[in-house]
Amino acid sequence: MSPTKAIVALLLILPLMSGCLDLFGRDSPVQGTYADMGFVGDPTGEDSALWPQFPEGTKLRVMSHSFFGSFDDAAAQFTALTGAEVELVEAAGAGDLLSQVLAAGTSPDADVVYGLDNALVGQAIAGERLRGFTPAHADRVPEEFRFWPSTPWQATPTDHGYIAINWDPTHRIGEENLNIHNLYDVRTHADLFVTDDPRRDSPGLGFLLITIGFFGENEPFYDWQDYWRDLFANNVTIASNWGASYVDRFSAGYGAPDYGGTGLADKALVTSYTESPAYESYFAPNRGNDTLAVPLIGSNMTWHQIQTTAILNGTPVPAAAEAWIEFTLTDYYQAMSASYNGVYPIVADMSVDDVYAGKDPTPGSFVPTFVDPAYIGIKLPIWLDAWAEICRESGKCE
Repeated sequence: MSPTKAIVALLLILPLMSGCLDLFGRDSPVQGTYADMGFVGDPTGEDSALWPQFPEGTKLRVMSHSFFGSFDDAAAQFTALTGAEVELVEAAGAGDLLSQVLAAGTSPDADVVYGLDNALVGQAIAGERLRGFTPAHADRVPEEFRFWPSTPWQATPTDHGYIAINWDPTHRIGEENLNIHNLYDVRTHADLFVTDDPRRDSPGLGFLLITIGFFGENEPFYDWQDYWRDLFANNVTIASNWGASYVDRFSAGYGAPDYGGTGLADKALVTSYTESPAYESYFAPNRGNDTLAVPLIGSNMTWHQIQTTAILNGTPVPAAAEAWIEFTLTDYYQAMSASYNGVYPIVADMSVDDVYAGKDPTPGSFVPTFVDPAYIGIKLPIWLDAWAEICRESGKCE
């Protein structure tokens, strides 16, 4: 073939190739998808030969709520596996995270979102903000954590935990230590209780759902709205997020001055997680067991939170976004759930003993309250409006 004919042939072939391969023979993260590229990713998350190699300059933006402790290490490992750089886009809390997702339309500020849980993800799905993708390693997610019936998955379960009231048993009222058994005791001592604004942060929203599940709605004598009116009447404190409640105000948290923190430490009751005291012990082992807070784990007094990772509609890098979803189900990523984020891995048989050392209430040994995620998707805006009105009536909200 003459040089001229070879050039012409190449010019004819290149347009056909451009949608699938770059000039170096690598699949384009813009045109193809992770599944189309034939990659499955090894479940350990450590063998780069089994992951797609994205062109230099590929950037993946991961949007998250305000607590994503494992992000830096996870991002570095993902870059080592795929070559794609990862950038964190932070929201102020889970409520703000959802608001940003809903407001973005088809031009999102990120490619992937982490932290929409089983209380919030339904609204993102209803708003058609999420791009369906069922991971190749979907079977690593136990059935109990799959809270929607559709295929492909609109979001992938990533980790889970149990939201609960934590109380400080060393706090004294007069001559006696504080003793809390149930939500009625929390109401009685609401002046010592700080919780998060449910419109903004997921622990606060979890506690709101606990009260709805426990007391019911539209009950003739006493329901969740009556309970909240009593909390406000007894001077509950509402914080903007978990850090402002647990770190800044909780007397048995690591923000307490006695434990090296700089918080006020003036509240003996706080909304957090059943695993929080065990995580405190791991985080500051010199404190000893006598400083551990106690979570309320009676029937219907906890909320089982399942956090997800999902791809946002409109992402220009769908293959990289799908690879990140796959990465969240690897042993490497899942092993950081407890030690970095204070929650539980979603993949079965991942040990957390090195972090919690058996000091956490064993999942399955208590009964969380249950409110169907589909029902939450319908009612949540109504519940939040009702809560806000009660808060305004109390003078604690604008």
